[in-house]
Amino acid sequence: MLILSEKDREAFRERFKDATVDAMSFTRKYAWCDLGECHGTCCSGGVWTEPEELKIMQANDAYYREKLPTVGVKVFPDVPLLDTSESMDRFTGGTNKRPFDYSDKPNYPKDWDHTTCTFRRDDGACGLQLLAVAEGKPAWHYKPFYCYLFPIDIVENEGKLVIEITDSADDAFSAATMCGRTRENGKPGYEIFAREIAALSEILNRDIMAEIKAGIAANDRLLSAV
Repeated sequence: MLILSEKDREAFRERFKDATVDAMSFTRKYAWCDLGECHGTCCSGGVWTEPEELKIMQANDAYYREKLPTVGVKVFPDVPLLDTSESMDRFTGGTNKRPFDYSDKPNYPKDWDHTTCTFRRDDGACGLQLLAVAEGKPAWHYKPFYCYLFPIDIVENEGKLVIEITDSADDAFSAATMCGRTRENGKPGYEIFAREIAALSEILNRDIMAEIKAGIAANDRLLSAV
């Protein structure tokens, strides 16, 4: 995962300390990512970053520009790698986007813009992940928080933060991706995304898997009492 200072980690923990876990969203069935099928659709439009991450990525901009071509990522002199021109809720920016034609991808919504993350390789692989592996670092060393968690998300619901897997029945973005779509013959999300759950637990200093299983057990008790 993206390496944060202890001060930054404390900021994350404080920000999300009261976030509840929607345990039942992790019981929906999913499949592991197949890059050959999805071609990195989740990279469409780039990804938002937390403020601490954005500062680290800005500091490494020149390094990314130098090293990304070594793993096959196209870097354009006139296209910034990062976008700080917009904001949404607590976000102050994220990875930038560049034109990319998804028209041959069967699940890509026809009304979406054809753009992709500036760190994505044309075959759909993540340049930040490829770079980390090439350098002998953990695969998620350079990747932003919400990028490596997807389709797990932390959303605001009626003024409260909730850790969940967004239901693809209600979300076009999740439905368009390989890993975000529910699958009739898949496995529970808490199994498929165990690595992501472990990463989130480490960053927040919470046992998210235990919270998920406790929530599922509580729901089962309610059902058995009916």
